[in-house]
Amino acid sequence: MTDGERRHPELLAIVVAAVLLRLPIALSRSPLTYDDGVYLASAGALRAGDLPFRDVFSSQGPAFLPLLWVADALGLRTLWSPRLLPLLAGVVLVVVVHRLARRLGDRWGAALAALVVATSGCVMFTTDRIESDAVTAAVAAVAVLVASGAPSRRRYVATTVLLGVALAVKSLFAGPAVLAALWLVGRRGGWRTALVVGAGAIATVVALALPWGLAGVWDQYVHLHLLGRADADTSGNGRLAREVLRSYDRVLEWLGLAALLAVVWRWVARRPSLPRTERDLAVAVWIWFGAALLVVPIHAPLFLQHLTMLIPPATLLVARYRPPLVAVVAVLVLALPGQAERVGWRRTSPPPTQQERSAIELLRTIEPRSAKVISDEPALPWLAGRTSPGSMVDLSFVRIDAGDLTTADVVVAANHADVCAVLLWSNRLAQLPGLRRALHEYEPVFRDGDHELLLREGCDVRPATAP
Repeated sequence: MTDGERRHPELLAIVVAAVLLRLPIALSRSPLTYDDGVYLASAGALRAGDLPFRDVFSSQGPAFLPLLWVADALGLRTLWSPRLLPLLAGVVLVVVVHRLARRLGDRWGAALAALVVATSGCVMFTTDRIESDAVTAAVAAVAVLVASGAPSRRRYVATTVLLGVALAVKSLFAGPAVLAALWLVGRRGGWRTALVVGAGAIATVVALALPWGLAGVWDQYVHLHLLGRADADTSGNGRLAREVLRSYDRVLEWLGLAALLAVVWRWVARRPSLPRTERDLAVAVWIWFGAALLVVPIHAPLFLQHLTMLIPPATLLVARYRPPLVAVVAVLVLALPGQAERVGWRRTSPPPTQQERSAIELLRTIEPRSAKVISDEPALPWLAGRTSPGSMVDLSFVRIDAGDLTTADVVVAANHADVCAVLLWSNRLAQLPGLRRALHEYEPVFRDGDHELLLREGCDVRPATAP
């Protein structure tokens, strides 16, 4: 690639726009999603010196919380710095998709791919708040990019490590990109090499799990999901995917249809085939996309953020079979406003509700200042400058339904010397039978409907600032 080909000012503009679109939400001082609150609370526990899986519960793979810790450190451990991880993942996705698309087609097809990823509703949802899906997608995409280059030992080692890290964040959703990368390695270096890279990726997952204890990683990351897994609703998953893509990624859906029509026209016109290297990459992207499509109907439960894995390969296919410029412009003019309205790009930082503000202010008044708080809405203690016990950062329905979180577990954590309050907020703790009666040392100091703050004997609140 020449120096002239390396310079892409349009990519820099797209990256800057992508960051600016995400900043209002990333810098928010409001609870966003439950997962975002869990990982903010997890970052707080890590700051206190707790270790993943040993002290801090994690339903994600052994690489996720260490990556969160690094991002938090890079952000200087501010209120918003843990959200630097998904924000960086979004930037990486835009750049990597551009690079891959450039190898599949022309410069403007690559710019279109980068723009679509930057403005994708699914990708935005997982990159302006903390979700592991965007991190998985970004690391896996980098692995595909590295594997698509010229064969070399260093490239194979890098591909092995990257695939291992992606699998160690969220294994199932990394799988489609892993298959694509192994296809490229096999085509370039032979299938024995691909086998070695695949085995090395699995070994990397094990190596990343060893410092935290294999038993803990198995129980929290693997066994929990096996216990909590419901039967997949294939038709329901399909409906959800269609609804989400039509609402949050309307531009990509319409561009995909336009690209399909362009493919038919070019086939009729007998256009020449791609050179071999590009053809291998195109096949890899099809493997990536096809495998991701297979994951959608079998995963249970399926949520919006999970569909992020579809966006990079789908966007690359649009770039590979780019429709004519007039069709691209027409799609952007007709589909982008509706997608923007649905995604809410014009929204500034969402304000907390009056109830949330009251809870945050009350949590701030608890004495002593070092006291920890247990809550089934983990973002509220975080926003109040409070740390939660590592074992209690995730009080999800998945843990409760699987029997991994019981009344006795919460009582043990609440009786620890450094815990002063239990905030019942999102009805998760209410699912635990007899919890309220079992907290003998706690009395209510605040109640608002179903929301209740229980304060431990010996702890206090400053009444002047209490609601």
